[in-house]
Amino acid sequence: MATSTKPPATSASDGCFTGPCSQSQQTTPATTPPATTPPATTPPATTPPATTPPATTTPATTTPATTTPATATPATKTPLQALAARIAAHADAIAAAGHRLSHPARSLVPSPASPSRLLPADAPPSVRAEQVLLRDALAEASLLATDASSLVPDLAVKNNMLGCLRWLVHFDIPQLLPLTVSKTARVAEHQLRRIARMAILAAGFLSEPVPNQLAHSPLSAAMVAQPDLLKWLRFMSDTSAPTVPAMVEAMERWGRDPPNEKEEEIEKRSDPTQTA
Repeated sequence: MATSTKPPATSASDGCFTGPCSQSQQTTPATTPPATTPPATTPPATTPPATTPPATTTPATTTPATTTPATATPATKTPLQALAARIAAHADAIAAAGHRLSHPARSLVPSPASPSRLLPADAPPSVRAEQVLLRDALAEASLLATDASSLVPDLAVKNNMLGCLRWLVHFDIPQLLPLTVSKTARVAEHQLRRIARMAILAAGFLSEPVPNQLAHSPLSAAMVAQPDLLKWLRFMSDTSAPTVPAMVEAMERWGRDPPNEKEEEIEKRSDPTQTA
């Protein structure tokens, strides 16, 4: 009976699927190496070397020295600034004295609370000296602030002021106040209005609290309260002031004659028996 021989089965671990195999025929099981991804390599950033342009030498240029005019600095005050400081110092001293003496401050606005005097009558001499120094400093500051173009207008205002005061005193207007312009019949209404307003503006003499109504200012009220001041003003405006412009006529008439000849001429004019 025929027998068949089968090759011994081999396991897959032996390297042969069927039948015997020699050592040379045995195969090593294929092992697939794990996929390896090469690491990403970022090329290093290469910064081009900074190239510094060659330094260029600019030829030095000499600037001519310029002389700047000296300007007033806080350490160097102008004469006007020095006067302003003096005015402020005197005003502060007067204000402090008024406070100590319980004297109200003076105002340009006419009101019963505004006194007619800057300082009370019993103010000590040292305080009155401050008022004199204040007026002196104000006069000097006015001179520094006056140009030639404003000199003639200022003189015109002063001339008109004196004429207006003379007119008002001559017609006894201060003694009639307060009054309404339309109620006075001695002078023309339009003249009284114009002249009184000029005195108010230029000298602070009289006031007009409401249109067409005249009242006293502190100055005019004080002069009415002291009749001697009104008499003095009348004499100055009627007699003294007109002699000043007459200096020209005096020079034209007598020239450089000796004083005794002038006196003889004056005596002849005053003596009716000596006139021709």
